Amino acid sequence: MTEDAAQTNGPVVIAQVWPGFDINRYDAVIEALEYRNQEAEPGGIYHTAADEGGVSVVDVWKSAGRAQDLVEHRLGPVLARLEIPPPPVQHVYPAHNLVIPPGPLNAAPPGAVRVIFDIPGCTADQYDQVIRDLDAAGLTHPAGRILHVAAPTDNGWMVMDIWESAPAFEAITPTLMPFLAKAGVRTDVPPTITALHNTLAQPRQERDADIAAGKYQGPLMQPSTTSMAFTAPVLPGKEQQAEEFFAQIRGPRRAEFDASRRRLGVRERTYRQATPHGTFVIVTLEGDDATGAFAQIAQQNDDFTRWFVRQVAEIHGLDLTQPLPPFPDLIVDTGSEEERNKAVVQQFLDNVLNNHDVSALAPLAGPGYLNYIAVRPEPFALDEVYGPLQMFFDAFPDMRHETKAVVAEGDMVAVQYTINATHSGAFQDIPPTGRPVTINGISLYRVRDGKIVEDYPGFSPLDLLQQIGVIPMPEAAPV
Repeated sequence: MTEDAAQTNGPVVIAQVWPGFDINRYDAVIEALEYRNQEAEPGGIYHTAADEGGVSVVDVWKSAGRAQDLVEHRLGPVLARLEIPPPPVQHVYPAHNLVIPPGPLNAAPPGAVRVIFDIPGCTADQYDQVIRDLDAAGLTHPAGRILHVAAPTDNGWMVMDIWESAPAFEAITPTLMPFLAKAGVRTDVPPTITALHNTLAQPRQERDADIAAGKYQGPLMQPSTTSMAFTAPVLPGKEQQAEEFFAQIRGPRRAEFDASRRRLGVRERTYRQATPHGTFVIVTLEGDDATGAFAQIAQQNDDFTRWFVRQVAEIHGLDLTQPLPPFPDLIVDTGSEEERNKAVVQQFLDNVLNNHDVSALAPLAGPGYLNYIAVRPEPFALDEVYGPLQMFFDAFPDMRHETKAVVAEGDMVAVQYTINATHSGAFQDIPPTGRPVTINGISLYRVRDGKIVEDYPGFSPLDLLQQIGVIPMPEAAPV
């Protein structure tokens, strides 16, 4: 993995080659992973495989951490069981640009090709000029192109396009070459054009969320990240231990620290602040799901994490294995009204839903707060909603709310989400079933004067009852 890829929080391109590897063994791996409907792993944007005298795989992922999760928890065990060695050739590059046409992102049709340009000496400025010129010429989404991704390499620039067919790419080539020449990009290095053996596309639900967020569709990608910050004191008498801890993560254990944050898909910055009342540390995290990553820090089961969690508990009095403490309250935000409203809703998602803390709702709720959870015709007032919320937290103690997209307009904020949980406690007098539950929905919040006054959770209780087995699933319609 390149140093840049190791530090990036955005999409990455991962190229792997098994020279002399039989394509049938690749098919066995895909079958063992049980992919359905030609959809990629969650967090995967596009997967391509081709037979080039061996298996050549080039993937695009939302982050290096999401790819690492697949390797550690799913792909690695499958390769071991099938006695397939790891790829002897692997490169990971941070994506500089990713362009996908608006609308559904599907697996490539029969006859599709992968076109890879490996351009020595190309710079980011040259590439960006080509893209801007193509956009000005109305060629942001040329006919027949399914996906475009570009990344810096050790020697220059790599561009991968997926085309519906070789003729579709050949039709655009005469138009493309003058733009390359104008920017000073070498045109004497022919691309590698390979028939695709298999492709997997981003899961439809994630794709819909990315469309709502406006990702990956313009001429130049604008990566979207979330961030969070918190502070913790250095406890009295722990100053020397703190200095030794800081020295370890800056020095001998830095590689382990960096690897941990890559797996979580975040970039961490930690500051030390001396005050008249003692020393504090200030920590910021940036990534696709910064608050989710913070909650998962202690869940990594390795020697470094166990050491890190123990040190944090002893030095700062913060137990990372327990539910998260409330995050800092937002005092002022000089951004737009919509951004301020999104920040208030994010506090609710973090402090109430993901922290399973009903008491954290009151400071966020405004006068006349109403919750329209669909379990009775009339909405719940603030003092009425605590019971249903706590019942849900008790019934699904591992519940995790994952935000897919957030859109705000005026005083309304819409959140597309997925909730994953296990029915481990009583729910409306229904004994625990141990069944996993996945809830997909879009919630709406009305925010006035920095407080939530209306909450429309936007999920179907019927779907939940079906998943825990109380109500039978509907039978499939006859074909």
